[in-house]
Amino acid sequence: VIIFSLFFENRAVLFFLRMQSSALTTGKKFSVEDLTLRPAEPGTLVHEWEHSWFCYWDGSFDTPPEQARGTTYVFSPPLQRLGCGVLVSPKAFPADPTEVSSELVEDVVLADNLANAVSGFSSGWGSEANYGFEGIVIAVPKSKCGSHTAESVADLLGLHCEIKKKIQKINPPDPNRATGQKVEEEENEESDDAVKVLKTLGEAVDLTGSPIYFIAGSEILNPVPVLLLRESVNGNLVGLLSAVVHT
Repeated sequence: VIIFSLFFENRAVLFFLRMQSSALTTGKKFSVEDLTLRPAEPGTLVHEWEHSWFCYWDGSFDTPPEQARGTTYVFSPPLQRLGCGVLVSPKAFPADPTEVSSELVEDVVLADNLANAVSGFSSGWGSEANYGFEGIVIAVPKSKCGSHTAESVADLLGLHCEIKKKIQKINPPDPNRATGQKVEEEENEESDDAVKVLKTLGEAVDLTGSPIYFIAGSEILNPVPVLLLRESVNGNLVGLLSAVVHT
C-alpha cells in the first residue's frame, strides 16, 4: 500500500512540475481536468461526425447505421475534446492526463489561444452553413516527426480512406489582399473571415512549420472537414478545425 501511495504521489508531483514549467513558458496553467479527454457533446461538430453526418460514397446519402460505423466513419478513432475545449485525436494523445508532457501542454495552450483569437469567425470556401473554428492539436509520434503533407496528416487523424481520396489543398491567402476585396469565385471562394483566420494562423510566432491547409471529402460527405495546421517547435501539429457544407 505504501509503495502504491508513493508511486501515485510521485506521478502527481511530476505532473505539477510539468504544469509549472508550461505555465512559465506559455503564461497559462492547465489542471488535470483541463487535459482530460471527454466524449463528444451533442450539438458539437465532433458529435455530428460520430452520429449525424451524411455519407455519399456508400450510395445511401444518409447517416450510416450504428452497425456500419466500424467501416463507415469520418475519423477513426473519433476526435475527442479536452476539458479545456481543445480537440485532439486520441490515437497519440495520452489517455491519462498526468502523462501529458509539458511540451504537449504548451501546444494545447497554443491551440486554445488560436481558437480564442478567431472566435466568432465562420468558415468560407463556398460553405452553405456557418461553422466556427475550434483549436486542435495532433500529437505526433517521434517516429513521424518531420515534413508533413495533407495526406500524412489525414493518416495521423485516421480519416476514412474514401475521404483521403478527396483532399483539396487550400493555398495561404495573398498577403496583399485586403478584406472586403472582391475576388472571382472560381479563383477563390474564401470569405473575409477565412482570410483573417488564415492570416492569424500564418502569423503565429510560436508555430514554425509550413502551413498545411486542406478540405477533405467535398462531394462525398457532409459536413466536410477543414484542417488548418502548422507544426509547433515541439514537433506536434497545432491549428484549427472547421467544416463546410457542399451540396
